[in-house]
Amino acid sequence: MELLHQAYYFSVGVSTLVALVLFALAVVSYHKGRMISLGIICIMVSVFQYISAQLILEPELLAQLELRRLRNICVVTFPAVLLYFLNTYSKFKWSSAVFYLALTVGLTFVYANFALPYTTRFSSLPTMQTVTLGQQQYYLAVGEASWWSHAWFIYYFVVMGIALYIAKRLFELGYKAISLALSSYFFVQVSMVFYVYLANWGIHKDFPVTGFGFLIFIALMCVALIYEFKLADAKLRHKTKALREEAFKRGQLEKERDKLIQLVQEDPIATHVVNLKGEVEQTNAASVRFWKSDLAQQKFNLVAFLRHCFESHQYVLNMHKNTKLPEFQLNNVDLSAWPQAQAINHNAWLKIYIFPLHNRQKEITHFCVRIKDVSQEKYVEQAINKIAQGVVGERGDTFYQSMVQSLSQIFPVDYVFIAQISQQQASARTLAVAYKGAIVDNFEYALENTPCDKARLNGLCWYPQGVQEAFPQDLLLTEMGIQGYLGIALQDSEGNGIGILTLLSASELDVGYQGQEILNIFAVRASSELQMERAELEIRNLAYYDYLTQLPNRANLLNKLATFLQSKNQHFALLLVDLDNFKFVNDALGNDVADELLRKVGQRLASFNESLAARYGGDEFIIICQPQSAEDIRLYAEKLAHSVIQRLSQPIQVGERIVNIAASVGICLFPQHSTDRLEVLRFAETALMQAKELGRGQFYLFDPEIQKRVEQRISLEHDLKRAIAQNEFSLLYQPQFNAQQQIYGAEVLIRWISEQNGFVSPAEFIPLAEETGLIHAIGDWVIESALLQMTVLNQYASFKRLSINVSAWQFADHNFVKKLLAQTDKFNIDVSKITLELTETGLLQNVEEAKAKLSELRAVGFKIALDDFGTGYSSLSYLRELPLDELKIDKAFVDEVDGIKPAPLVESMVSIAKHLKLWVVAEGVETKAQYLALENMGCDHYQGYYFSKPITADKLIEQLVQEQQA
Repeated sequence: MELLHQAYYFSVGVSTLVALVLFALAVVSYHKGRMISLGIICIMVSVFQYISAQLILEPELLAQLELRRLRNICVVTFPAVLLYFLNTYSKFKWSSAVFYLALTVGLTFVYANFALPYTTRFSSLPTMQTVTLGQQQYYLAVGEASWWSHAWFIYYFVVMGIALYIAKRLFELGYKAISLALSSYFFVQVSMVFYVYLANWGIHKDFPVTGFGFLIFIALMCVALIYEFKLADAKLRHKTKALREEAFKRGQLEKERDKLIQLVQEDPIATHVVNLKGEVEQTNAASVRFWKSDLAQQKFNLVAFLRHCFESHQYVLNMHKNTKLPEFQLNNVDLSAWPQAQAINHNAWLKIYIFPLHNRQKEITHFCVRIKDVSQEKYVEQAINKIAQGVVGERGDTFYQSMVQSLSQIFPVDYVFIAQISQQQASARTLAVAYKGAIVDNFEYALENTPCDKARLNGLCWYPQGVQEAFPQDLLLTEMGIQGYLGIALQDSEGNGIGILTLLSASELDVGYQGQEILNIFAVRASSELQMERAELEIRNLAYYDYLTQLPNRANLLNKLATFLQSKNQHFALLLVDLDNFKFVNDALGNDVADELLRKVGQRLASFNESLAARYGGDEFIIICQPQSAEDIRLYAEKLAHSVIQRLSQPIQVGERIVNIAASVGICLFPQHSTDRLEVLRFAETALMQAKELGRGQFYLFDPEIQKRVEQRISLEHDLKRAIAQNEFSLLYQPQFNAQQQIYGAEVLIRWISEQNGFVSPAEFIPLAEETGLIHAIGDWVIESALLQMTVLNQYASFKRLSINVSAWQFADHNFVKKLLAQTDKFNIDVSKITLELTETGLLQNVEEAKAKLSELRAVGFKIALDDFGTGYSSLSYLRELPLDELKIDKAFVDEVDGIKPAPLVESMVSIAKHLKLWVVAEGVETKAQYLALENMGCDHYQGYYFSKPITADKLIEQLVQEQQA
């Protein structure tokens, strides 16, 4: 098949494919008419091209005429379909008329095409001519053009002109891509049609190429449509985003509206929306509770009701601005015509708020009326005014009498009195009594089995009625004929009951919540007066306070302690606080600085606001605390002790000096530990000694087992002396391994198997030996025994070092070096094979002396190891200064090495040792993972259960022999 023929079929395929796509898009597109009309154009192009391809290959003239007749259907109807397609973008006033006119003309041409014998193209029978292109021969019908043909060309060019005009208007309307595509196509297509038109005049042969112009139209329209689709998609996305934002905003507004609706509904103030007539249309829940009915259902005219209420006040309502009406009561208002208001408390004080509601045009559509019951505030205000007007400047009996008379005026009760509670909390004596407003004689009564005692304990006691039945043993209530009782405790700043404010009524006593508020105001004022009187009394008792710190002194402390011990079902903790090294401050800085320091300490202790803070004597202070429950007493006391230690450890400025102190605390719980005040103090002193034994800045809770442990300690001390005398100690050896896992040395470990106690851990008897001084005898025995064993171990060439632990107390001995050298000379030991292990604490107690001794020992060949590295002071500056050969990483750090997670601290220790050119030995290696991890870190000396447990000298020798034989 020749290339031309292939081009025809290619154009048919493309047109058909585009048509199918357009018809598919028409299903989902908003512009169905546009997609369908463009698809029809593509089908017409496809049919036109297909018939054209058949036409040029048909040699028979009559067959050609019939094919041309069919093809002309597409040609003559195309302009009308094109106009319809253009009208889908924008319709003009004349577009429908033009379309139908074009359609009519097109259908006329269709009719003529079938009616005429030679179609609308020829006026007479045409002749056949052949054209050869390449090797293919094509057939063309040539003849004289009919006037129908000329008319069609005129019709076509007119339609193209209209189409160009529409394209121009589309460009102006924003369809720029479509407009440019159409314009480009129109010029190309008009050119091709004009080419055909010239064939009518015989200028050239009519070779059917006009169909290819439609391909340009399809291509341009597809590009334009794609572009338009992208623009539409962008607009759609933008619009979708805008719609989402709008929906979100609407959602937020809906939420805000719901919140506002909920706010109004749950507002405790009665809220009403009334129309311009004054009728209630909407209410909230508070309104229903206030009126005992829903006014909206009754069309209640609230504005008219308010106007009626304020007629007697000569107050004119102005509904068109925000208005706050004066407070008023309904007790003087005639409510006979307003049955809805009968359920309201007529004695209540009401406050009314009115404000208009506007629409978007700023027009008033409704009014909002809010009614608030302010009775409580009103009563409190009256009570405050009573106090201010009636008792200002008064003191003593006059003050209390004015108070009870004022309360008699506020509350409709029979008796009002204020009573002061005795120090023993057993009785109360009235300071002022009012009977029906008149002052009567005072009296005293016992608190036991009375509502006043309950008020003292609980802070409040209220029986609206039936108080006699509740307290049948209270004869005072019976004598007075009392049924209603209300008592409020008068308390000091520490919450202790010091008095009672009481209302008594022969009938039911109902003061309501606002009444309690009023009584609380009076109670606070009366409490303040009582406390003031007590303060004045205490001023006369300065003997009970320390002049320096202004804290209770020892005598006051003993009294308070006795009082606390008498409290039933109460639990306390006593903290004895002692300042560490205070004598040094006193001696170094003088008495003035020391006294000021004690004042500052007293202030800090008082700031804890516990039950009592007192000065015990010298540099010792006492704090007594009382938690809420007995179960919390220990934890509370320990937390308080920790806080005291932390607080006192903070620098204290005394004049221009900054003084740093520390404190130790002993704790005793009472009555848990004792009910005797002197014994409580003694137990606290014992606990304080225990705290100081733990180190400065510590606290200790007294333990009843302390005495037992002291006795055990004394017994252990006797056993230790006997062990030294009877040689009950033995030595074990902890093998030390190099990187090749071969024994290069061992650490000497002491063991004690007591005849009475069995195995005693070194962690138990070594500290006791250091405290009692027995460590010197034990240390000498260890050194002598180890050196003796070294004479045997020295026979094995692979055994390079024997490590001996030296106590800090041994090392501090001025004769230590001398005695050690005497022992090595005695056994003729090569001291270069002896490593002395000292802890950081032992070396750093006196750095200069330690450096001198270590230098002397290293000078003769001893190796020095810093034992338990990292657990003490571990200062790099000390490491550089001290003459060391070896660092031993404590087991606590090695335990953190697991070969999985990083151990930066151990890596740093190894790195430090390597940097200082020291041996590094890891203690307590128990797993292969630890060994491999330490090896990767650069540690090349180990000891621990992974390699070997501590063994006897014989076992050590056996292992050395095995290694030599291997």
